[in-house]
Amino acid sequence: TICDIVTPRGASWGKNGKIVLPIDQITGLSMVPESGGIPVTLTTLDTVRKEQTHRYPYFLPDGIHFLYFSRTTASGSGSALDAICIASVDGNMNKRLITGISNAAYANGHILYMRENTLMAHAFDPDAMELEGDPLPLAESIDFSTRYSVASFTVSQNGVLVYLGKSSSAIPELAMFNADGSRSASFGKPEIFVSAAVSPDMRTVAMDLYEISARNADIWLMDITRGVKTRFTFDGSVDAYPVWSPDSRRIAFSSNRYGRYDLFEKNTNGAEDEKLILSTPFLKTPNDWSRDGKYLLFTSAGDPITKSDLFAIPMTGEKVPIAFVRTEFSEGAGAFSPDGKWVAYQSNESGKNEVYVRPFPGPGAKWQVSTNGGNAPRWHENSRGIYYLAGGKLMYAEVNGSGSSFTVGKVRQYFDPTAIAGFNLNVGNGTFRHISPDGRSILLSVSKGLQATAPLTLVTNWPATVKK
Repeated sequence: TICDIVTPRGASWGKNGKIVLPIDQITGLSMVPESGGIPVTLTTLDTVRKEQTHRYPYFLPDGIHFLYFSRTTASGSGSALDAICIASVDGNMNKRLITGISNAAYANGHILYMRENTLMAHAFDPDAMELEGDPLPLAESIDFSTRYSVASFTVSQNGVLVYLGKSSSAIPELAMFNADGSRSASFGKPEIFVSAAVSPDMRTVAMDLYEISARNADIWLMDITRGVKTRFTFDGSVDAYPVWSPDSRRIAFSSNRYGRYDLFEKNTNGAEDEKLILSTPFLKTPNDWSRDGKYLLFTSAGDPITKSDLFAIPMTGEKVPIAFVRTEFSEGAGAFSPDGKWVAYQSNESGKNEVYVRPFPGPGAKWQVSTNGGNAPRWHENSRGIYYLAGGKLMYAEVNGSGSSFTVGKVRQYFDPTAIAGFNLNVGNGTFRHISPDGRSILLSVSKGLQATAPLTLVTNWPATVKK
């Protein structure tokens, strides 16, 4: 074990025995000894430039300087402010090198990075720490994840390059399935979306759509019956992670229009503009709205000590957040029980994410629900069961919180997406988008047909190609 992290986004091991890495996807970079220890902060996010993440560090041969990618938007929707930067472990340098969209690497006097669909090689002077001339193309059609801003290539220091080509696969489709695996509705093929939620009245799907051409993300509403999609937010910043009010009349969401991600709400009838719920220095993501409409549960991430925490904020009167679970571990994905007595959430206090339950608003003991990993809990409408994700499958735990104590009964597999005939699923937490309170309707991201995996390509002596 080297150190504890929340979400991995690359790491680089320098010849000086130091490792540079982000401890979370929403932080700057830190440094830790190869023997292990407590990470020390090296870079901090620039709120003026709306930096959201520093990721994918890459040491230069001197073991002092390193490259990294600075992203200013969510899920790779792209911005002219996104950049490949260079910094040093002694803190004497931290500057932008060039506008970029991906991770970068250095070898043989060149920095390699993506530009659109092409891997480029750009001459670099390691003494002056400056780029020279114009970049030259090395390879086209490289596998590239827009969501994570990472290209699949690696380069050695002796002239060998390996990259993965683009795979031929269907665009993911958003669809509703019954618990028996039959499909009940389809909502098209949105280009990029991270989260989607069905309204409590089961009439509308809210989702955040990322438009690469517009370099922006907004929330859209899909009418389930008519299949009509309507834009819900119109701000030039990223709007994401919609959560419905219990009466299906309002949506809470997260937006970075003031720098970090803050909480907003807006009526679904569009009669008025969105209202700010809460602004703090940390990233905030709404999780769930209590059935009585009184509280919004949200995750606050980015605290260097407590990492990711759960808060509840009153939705009437003075909106002062209440710390619900705040520890040195990372908590999130909170969900209110329908009777309002309990909150289920995920925490990595055991070393991996498990699902726990605590009384709301507290204080009180906690009970562990999952036993072999668990994420994204959601309650059955009768408060006697909890759905959660584990190993790409949807699990169901029988629970009883009718008294002052809480008990966990049998746990069984509820839904296996790989059993759906005719569809290819990238099995994991990202496949699932939503489950209805009665457990009968499950929203999934699926692709029809089989995926053709692209081969790995090995290129020897690529510097000679650049010289030509």
